[in-house]
Amino acid sequence: MTMWEATAQRLLLELLAADGIAWAQRYEAFARLVNHPAGGAPTIDACASAAALRHHQAMASTVAALGSSDHHDSIRAMVGQVHNPTNDRALDGAITGLAEAVWRGRLQAAQRVRAMDALRPLSGSGDELDSRSTRILRRLSDGTHKPLLPDPLPPPEDPQRK
Repeated sequence: MTMWEATAQRLLLELLAADGIAWAQRYEAFARLVNHPAGGAPTIDACASAAALRHHQAMASTVAALGSSDHHDSIRAMVGQVHNPTNDRALDGAITGLAEAVWRGRLQAAQRVRAMDALRPLSGSGDELDSRSTRILRRLSDGTHKPLLPDPLPPPEDPQRK
């Protein structure tokens, strides 16, 4: 086991056991680790593997944490949980994570199509998942899948161009 795998598994265990401020601190650390250039893939794998264990009572936050990453494995794991959820909490976490990924404009065109295909069966069901799925689908289909983050500052003027 690599250092990154061990770190990701340890942080995931702490995230699942923590509450309140301790949970929020670990969730933030997990979100940073999932986007780390070297630690991201092992973190995504630890999270997706834990969420896929049928005997494990996956917490929503286990899957939702993947929404802070635009890594293709992260998006694939969330869409996979929507298609074939381990349990209700994993499904809730996958929808929460996809919502974050969509609202931040993290999905590429092919990922948007897969997410829409996964969410369509939930839309119109009349429950809590219906309204959340419908909002995500609307955002994906109306072309407003651009990030909701502030626009970057304009580049400084080039004195050579005057």
